Amino acid sequence: MAGKIGHVRERVRASGQRYWYVDCRPAGRVFSIPDPAGRPLPIPDRRTAERVLEAIRKAYIDSGNLERAIAPWLSKPSAALLIESKVEVWLDWYRELVSQGKRSPNSLRELERYARLDGHFSFWYGRTILEISTPTVDDFALWLGKRGMGLKSQRNALTSFRGFVSWLRRRGELDGRPDVHWPVIDVAEHVPRVLTVEAQDRVLAAIPWELRGAFMAAAYESLRVSEVRAFDCDDYLGGGNLRLAAALQGSRADARRSHTKNRSATMRELWHPELVRWIEWRLELFSPEARLGGETALFWNPRPHNAAKRWVPAALRNTWHEACERAGVGHIGLQEGTRHSTLTALGAALPERVLRAYSRHRDARSLDHYAKPKATPDAIVRALRPRQP
Repeated sequence: MAGKIGHVRERVRASGQRYWYVDCRPAGRVFSIPDPAGRPLPIPDRRTAERVLEAIRKAYIDSGNLERAIAPWLSKPSAALLIESKVEVWLDWYRELVSQGKRSPNSLRELERYARLDGHFSFWYGRTILEISTPTVDDFALWLGKRGMGLKSQRNALTSFRGFVSWLRRRGELDGRPDVHWPVIDVAEHVPRVLTVEAQDRVLAAIPWELRGAFMAAAYESLRVSEVRAFDCDDYLGGGNLRLAAALQGSRADARRSHTKNRSATMRELWHPELVRWIEWRLELFSPEARLGGETALFWNPRPHNAAKRWVPAALRNTWHEACERAGVGHIGLQEGTRHSTLTALGAALPERVLRAYSRHRDARSLDHYAKPKATPDAIVRALRPRQP
């Protein structure tokens, strides 16, 4: 079969000069060979053209891919092997995973940002996948640094491109190519600012009662913002029991309600009486008329125009920062002031395996900057509300 690939063609220019080339269409045509300095030289005779064709056939036998076999001989890279072409196919594959609920829309948006013409992947544009190697990856890592990016951003971009390369290997696009040794970008460990239990209570008290539920859930139950936003009134089962099984996959009010970050579902026995009281107050407002009108959010924001009355992240952050200012605690992020602060306080009293089960981190390393927990209501009350002498 390889012997049928390609043909040596002889042509005569208008000037009467003869020339030869190797015709491997649709993969391409070879008109030149590189000289020792790497510059292209015309194929001087039929015998040289036949040797080039023989080399292409041998490379085809080794790789099973004609485009890869002919690529080293082309004066212009094959469009089918260009990295930007493959990135677009990869993104289409990723979009399909998002539509099936297997990947997060937030991750897709980040990859699409990297893939823009001026994005972090633009270093590779104009190159083919055959140029992905340890030296070029090292150059890519240096180029990211020259863009003025922080170390964490550099590591994220490098990790994303590594995921693209792994996808190429799974599809057999890089069969026969040597493995790449990826550089390690060390990022200094971030120690988030956290609030004491007393300061956290002051901030929560500065939030109007009708808006306070979402923030109490994030603080007292160490829930992620995407999870708090996703709760429906039907998720409260009474008696202080809350079903935790979903998160919103995106920042819009109408974002898809899907699985949690670690794809787990659990029942939470709420330990703080004020949070239970707020939920029961909220459910008194959840009339059949409200349900028919599309209102479903448990931790509602009564002010937005969306029918479900769901919070959006920007409104949550703004409300939190305004409360921090009124409480006099300075600027601290919503995640740090709620979930991180509570887990830090719990870590001083509870064993790691219990804290990890309570926080629902898949990787214990994510808890390295927290201390360690026992996540039963009584233990949580003891940790956060020690008995006064």
